[in-house]
Amino acid sequence: LSDVDQADRKRVMSICEREWLLGELAGGNEHIEVEFRHGFSPLWLRLEVHMVASKEGRPRTAIIALRNISAEKQRELEYYDEEKKAKHALEEAYDSLNRANQAKSDFLSRMSHDIRTPMNAILGFSTLIDREADNPAHVRDYNRKIATSGQHLLGLINDVLDISKIESGKASLTLAEFDLGDSLAAAESIIAPMARDKGQTFCAEIRSVRHERLIGDETHLNQILLNLLSNA
Repeated sequence: LSDVDQADRKRVMSICEREWLLGELAGGNEHIEVEFRHGFSPLWLRLEVHMVASKEGRPRTAIIALRNISAEKQRELEYYDEEKKAKHALEEAYDSLNRANQAKSDFLSRMSHDIRTPMNAILGFSTLIDREADNPAHVRDYNRKIATSGQHLLGLINDVLDISKIESGKASLTLAEFDLGDSLAAAESIIAPMARDKGQTFCAEIRSVRHERLIGDETHLNQILLNLLSNA
């Protein structure tokens, strides 16, 4: 037993106890075996006890065999290792699918809110055009604001239609030159009618801007401004 690995020693000792072994054989268990490692080496052995003769219900003759099962055990361990890797890969794929589905839900939930803001502005300006159809100056101004809201809405819709962004939950930035004053004016034109309809006062002042021409993603900048303003 001194050559048996410490982790397996208790199981091997139990099978080697004479009274326990005779009791098992007498009870009808004609084949008893235990697998164990040989010390600290990679060697695996199997101790087998086979009863071949008995008299009046008591075991008379038994064969004890010791087999080297290292190759068999290695294949078994490799099989379990491959099975474990396959299970891990399936779990990762399942988690990735869940994350993608959650990202879609979160993305579409955010976009539904973002889309309503310019859409409400477009509907509001359309109503104003009906009311003031005989005032060309006002109609042209409302048309410009509808076009501004429409351009922002188109940018949002393009994001929604980009499946890769929806699945990853991330929005890629489009870098282009734009005018900061125009962006702020566009946000003001969309928010002002909403504030007016709620009986709120909205005033925008643009002062001391050192650099009006910027490089960045105008659609997402407007999206941030409109979210902050509409939530307020």
